[in-house]
Amino acid sequence: MAQVGGAYWIAREISGAADDWARIVDLGDRLDPGLQFRLKQPVDRLVDTYMRVYASRRLPDDLAEEAKRAGLNISSLTQEAIRSSLAARSLGRWQQQVSELPSTGVSHAEVLEAVNSAKDDLENG
Repeated sequence: MAQVGGAYWIAREISGAADDWARIVDLGDRLDPGLQFRLKQPVDRLVDTYMRVYASRRLPDDLAEEAKRAGLNISSLTQEAIRSSLAARSLGRWQQQVSELPSTGVSHAEVLEAVNSAKDDLENG
């Protein structure tokens, strides 16, 4: 049972679920309780998935021992790999959302010109 609890805690930390749950709860009375429940479901599924993977996919003993001798922090390495994967997915979702926005009619060159002009104004008073 301790392994399940530990896996749950690690999954919750890696996924950032506690922060997500807190943001949903902070909405309080502004959201229907049923909607709050539905918002929490994907977060719950993510934690459950991480927990199951962590609990079922342990390193082989020889690899764990070799990593220990090398002074590697397996937990930190695993967390970083998962965070990197999640960040890449998040970036991909953001890029998809941006690509679906309607065109502003302003070219990239025009934006760069405006940014450079504003930068020059700030730097030269």
